[in-house]
Amino acid sequence: MRTQIWIYVTATLVVVLVALFFFLHKSQRSDSTEPYVDLRHQTRLRVVVRRDPANVSIDSRLIAAANNFAFRLMKDKAAQHPGANLLVAPAVLEQSLCMAMNGASGATRQAITTALGVQGIKDDDLNIANTTLLEMLRRPDYNAGILPVYGLWVPLNVKPTTAYIQQVTDLFSAEVHPIDFTSKDARAQLDEWVKNQTVGKVDHLVPAGEPLNANGMLLCSVATMNAAWQDQFSPIDSALMPFTAADGAQAVVPMLRRTGMYDYCANEQFQAVGIPYAQGRLSLYIILPAKGIKLEQFEAALSDKVWESWMSSFEEKRVMLALPRFTLHQNVDISATLRTLGLGKAFTAGQAQFTDLSSIPGLALAQVRHIAHLETCEQGTAAAADFADPVLSPEDPAKKKWTPTIMTIDRPFFLAVRERSSGVLFYIGSVSHVQ
Repeated sequence: MRTQIWIYVTATLVVVLVALFFFLHKSQRSDSTEPYVDLRHQTRLRVVVRRDPANVSIDSRLIAAANNFAFRLMKDKAAQHPGANLLVAPAVLEQSLCMAMNGASGATRQAITTALGVQGIKDDDLNIANTTLLEMLRRPDYNAGILPVYGLWVPLNVKPTTAYIQQVTDLFSAEVHPIDFTSKDARAQLDEWVKNQTVGKVDHLVPAGEPLNANGMLLCSVATMNAAWQDQFSPIDSALMPFTAADGAQAVVPMLRRTGMYDYCANEQFQAVGIPYAQGRLSLYIILPAKGIKLEQFEAALSDKVWESWMSSFEEKRVMLALPRFTLHQNVDISATLRTLGLGKAFTAGQAQFTDLSSIPGLALAQVRHIAHLETCEQGTAAAADFADPVLSPEDPAKKKWTPTIMTIDRPFFLAVRERSSGVLFYIGSVSHVQ
């Protein structure tokens, strides 16, 4: 009897140990598979998504196209709105347009791929790259998170195909909703959706006073961020300091101040600093044009290639930094800008071809709304929830002896939030006046 008990106990231990081994082995894998529907070939594929922060692998062609698209967007918006604060989340906007592209065909599909600069990437490769990019953007870092949200609203008479709904759900975690744009409850429905998706950070999808176009589809992308600085600014060091706006007006604004080690770059045209969030996966880059160089002149010369050349010029330095506390919130119908980039046919009823989305001929986009929110404070960016206590590493006493470089951001500046492992620009914008 005793022998049988020992055999039973030993067998149980072996089973437990084997199960534990396989559980730990599976939990340490950095890959997972996620499905998406290849709409054009009516097949269901498994997408391998890298989840290990150190080993994210995204098609470099998509990153290059997204960053090129970012600077083209920024130049067009800066030309249309001189002297205004600007903010876009280009990778998020790119993904929403790829979502629409998956329902397009013919000349409309070609126009979208050309405008995005992805015409050289096969459909399957592009969808897999976008799924991996989305997973990477959403992946939580300690005290740093990004929330891209996508939605598509179609008139009540439009019945999106089951395959299309399944595809955009799998690829972009997007939602497709029918809506009566002429209904008095339409705005309330849209506002409820965006509030729920952004934890109350965004109140209105289409601001009051702007029309709802009932003659087509409403495509929406929303970008918000909640991130703590790697090294937080002390409220004790914050101070009121002057800031000269683009129109020459001076104001006294709250400045975050800190002396520490930062990635830094400078030449005759600008000073630049990279301020890391949390574990350093994301950084806010501030580019301050030299005195005498107007921000619009500086922006006109920007491009993705210029940006990449700067990235290789940064080196760690001790910086005495003064950064304005600012809030950027953009909620715009970006359709006009997209038309200038070659997407006019997608907005023209009767010419647009979204036959992979619906059988209704001539269905077109009516609005492409893009919402982006970025905010700085002593703790970090746009706190939608409380931050945990930061994990700070003790500073090397020897570094305290270094004479710091002074960077006081007291005039209009350019900014970008960059993901380190991929190089993708999550935010790109400029601050002409502090509000």
